[in-house]
Parts: sequence; structure tokens; C-alpha cells
Amino acid sequence: MIVEVKSNSVMFLPLDDRILKQLPSCDYFEEFIGVTNAGEAIIRAPKSAYVENGCHSQGKWLFNLHSGIVKRMK
Repeated sequence: MIVEVKSNSVMFLPLDDRILKQLPSCDYFEEFIGVTNAGEAIIRAPKSAYVENGCHSQGKWLFNLHSGIVKRMK
């Protein structure tokens, strides 16, 4: 849930597996990092703690709480 102070609105949309289903099956987990000025949640998929080789960090992703779209940050 993200509260936008300027518009006094609340945004709530479950992330579900929108990011994880795009990644190799390495038992990744996601960390919430923060929110952009555009209101997108920044999510990080760090290196898998469960698989030793071949499961590197998948970087940061943007999650649009209005549309549900996720995309890798550049």
C-alpha cells in the first residue's frame, strides 16, 4: 500500500508473482526499496540465497500500482 500525500489517495495492488514469473527458477525473493516520484514501487530481486551458482541478482524493478505493470529499471 502506498499513500500519495498530494492527491490524498491510497494505492493498493498485490505484486503477486508479476516479477518472479519473469525470472529463472532460482528461489528468488523480493525486497521493497522505495517509491519513485511517479508513484511506482521499486522492488529488488537480490542474488538467490538458496542456489549457489547461476542465480545472480536480477536488479531493481518498477511496479506500477495503477496498471499492475512491472518492468526492469534501466
